[in-house]
Amino acid sequence: MRAIGDLTDPVLVGDKIEAGRGDSRIAERLAILTEKADPRVTLEALTVFRRLHWGKAPEWISEHLTAEDPALDHAAQQALRHSRNWPAVMGLLDQSPRLRTLALQATAEQRVSYVATQFIERLATSDNPEHRREYTDALARVVRKEKPWTYWGFRPAPRSAAPIDWEKTTEIVAALNATSADESHEVRAFALQRMQREGVTPELTRLGAWLRDETNEGRVTRILAALKSADASKTQPILREVVLRQNLPDANRLAALSAFVAELPSDDVDSLRSFGAKLEDGPVLASALRQLGNRPKLDASDLLLAKLGSSSADVRAAAIRSLGLRKSPVARDHVVKLLDDESVDVRQAAAETAGLLDIGSAADKLVVFSKGEELELVRASLVSLRQLKDARVRAPAVAALQHSETQVAALRYLRESGTPDLTDSVAEIAATNPAIEFHREVAETLNAWLKHFPDSFGKIEKTLATVHGQSGQPLLWQTTGPLAEAVAKTLLAELTQGEVSLQRDLVADKIDSQIVESDNGAIQFKRSSGSDAESVWLAWTLVAVAEKTEIEMLASAAGNLSVWLDKDQVYNRDKPATFRPDSDRFATTLATGTRLIVVEVRPNGKPARFHLRFRRRSSKAEHEKLSQFALQSRGNSSRGREVFDDIKKSSCLQCHRLGETGGKIGPDMAGIGSRFSRIHLIESILEPSRTVAPSYATIVVVLNDGRVLTGVRISEDTDMLLLGDNQGKTHEIPKADIDELSPQKLSTMPEGLEKKLTNQEFVDLLAFLESQKKSNE
Repeated sequence: MRAIGDLTDPVLVGDKIEAGRGDSRIAERLAILTEKADPRVTLEALTVFRRLHWGKAPEWISEHLTAEDPALDHAAQQALRHSRNWPAVMGLLDQSPRLRTLALQATAEQRVSYVATQFIERLATSDNPEHRREYTDALARVVRKEKPWTYWGFRPAPRSAAPIDWEKTTEIVAALNATSADESHEVRAFALQRMQREGVTPELTRLGAWLRDETNEGRVTRILAALKSADASKTQPILREVVLRQNLPDANRLAALSAFVAELPSDDVDSLRSFGAKLEDGPVLASALRQLGNRPKLDASDLLLAKLGSSSADVRAAAIRSLGLRKSPVARDHVVKLLDDESVDVRQAAAETAGLLDIGSAADKLVVFSKGEELELVRASLVSLRQLKDARVRAPAVAALQHSETQVAALRYLRESGTPDLTDSVAEIAATNPAIEFHREVAETLNAWLKHFPDSFGKIEKTLATVHGQSGQPLLWQTTGPLAEAVAKTLLAELTQGEVSLQRDLVADKIDSQIVESDNGAIQFKRSSGSDAESVWLAWTLVAVAEKTEIEMLASAAGNLSVWLDKDQVYNRDKPATFRPDSDRFATTLATGTRLIVVEVRPNGKPARFHLRFRRRSSKAEHEKLSQFALQSRGNSSRGREVFDDIKKSSCLQCHRLGETGGKIGPDMAGIGSRFSRIHLIESILEPSRTVAPSYATIVVVLNDGRVLTGVRISEDTDMLLLGDNQGKTHEIPKADIDELSPQKLSTMPEGLEKKLTNQEFVDLLAFLESQKKSNE
């Protein structure tokens, strides 16, 4: 039978692709021979029917396809499609579920006028919602067609799917838009999703009408998403209705409010005020009031003052915050009163506002709050006390360094009210928080103390060197340039031959203290314009380690780059290159104690900039090999998301949360790509106990009955301790049942997780984690 197909195939016989139909008599004879035949024979017959484009294939399949077999179904679907007998194929939609499925598969993405017309008619007349979904899907797939193109003998660039209209496009779009009035809201939502996928703009009037009688949160969310592509002037009235509808979920109303405000003209005085007057107490009104805080030119103080008496704590907090952002003096007395509010959120908002409005009479209450256990209230109090220049809470600020929620506020307070005797505390906490943004705050604090306390310069720079050594990311540099060749040579000799210190009498006219601002550790020299091709630029900093350490330095610079460690040149690239983070990599050794790193950049007419950081080489050969591979490779973030979501493979979601998914035992993954470098992400997976934040330190709990539990303290009150273990499980432990509790230096995150992954999966996972940036990036 296969031989017969080869001998009668019109493509082979006619020696051209578009050869038309084959001999139908052959197909008819084969059809008779295969009645009640073995499925293998039927499969070959169906293949021949396809090759001959036999027009009666739909009828034969309807009568004779009985055996359940995926291979037969596929061959039958192909035979139906190539029969080109579309009326007969469409007729199968009214037969058995199996034949219906084959007909839908055969007509999929077939841009044939008859087929499209039939689907449009069936969509309008069918009383079966599942069938209407199927017709909607079929039409959405053929709403447009591929643009013709010419093959020129080489592989063309990628082309977008179905980019141009065809003769049925207008009718299909109209049919899809009509589904927004379908009696089944599920069909409406499905059609809208398909329209968005295919780039079909829905009609606003139809969406607005649908939205008025829709209350399902998921479907309203989809409609609001569709409105984003429409003209803002036409969507504003629709969004206004959604915001004011009390029968909708708060999440939908808040999303509508956000979209409404995003397109609101800056001179619109009445819209937000009208929301404030019409909305009921609750989170939506609170959000509207917060928006008023961002628009200080609007006359809204009377409305905000009125809402301070709301029964909703969210509303009271939003109102006082907005008054503070607007620097409204009429709020001063209300702030002091709200510091005694029953809601901690309102007290926090009042505490934040006290500093913004410079309310000195609130300081005593803020001092009390700074010593409390409500961490967000502690944070707000420290921020305002710094603004009020109140130096009474050094001890509470030092204690607040132990908590991730309050660390930055505490550090900024101590930057202005602290003294160098706190450098050890700062270094200690820096060792437990490797986040780039936090180390930047540490560098800012130490730099401020270097300027304000010259008598303690040696102590402060030693702490700075220690912080650099712990993190592997030098953040505070001394820089100078542009320098003439002779001056640069003299200065370089002074730096590399003299004492190891930042405080030196040098020949340079101007020396700047610069702190790394970018996440990749780059320093842009302050006076660099790129105008002097022969200029030389120098930068130097300190780094200290407690023991001899084998490291790999990762650096880059525009132009030529050289690096010295004390008096030894450890790297020299004398060929110009472009700036590309981590492109220059070299191994060296940090001896015990404080070391001076000097960087020389010759930018060759380009803006002078460089970056340098280092990582400790792993003591395990397999870890070092994987680290090298990960630093040299770039993964795929989409594949990395699949690895992250696979709990059996990566275990990430057992303990870590991303969005609304995952556990709450380990740090939240939101924004992790902004907080940590690629080097730290690698080390955290391979050696999770190298750096452990205090809030995620492991504790061992011995119970009175002899059982031992190990994990992370999730929450705690006077009666209960909630512990999370490395399997993602939580344990509620009555404190009366605890015999002994002791902290550990090891991380709850287990080692060896990388062994479940291939090298490529490991790199893909890193790419996904790096892609998780802060929402404002």
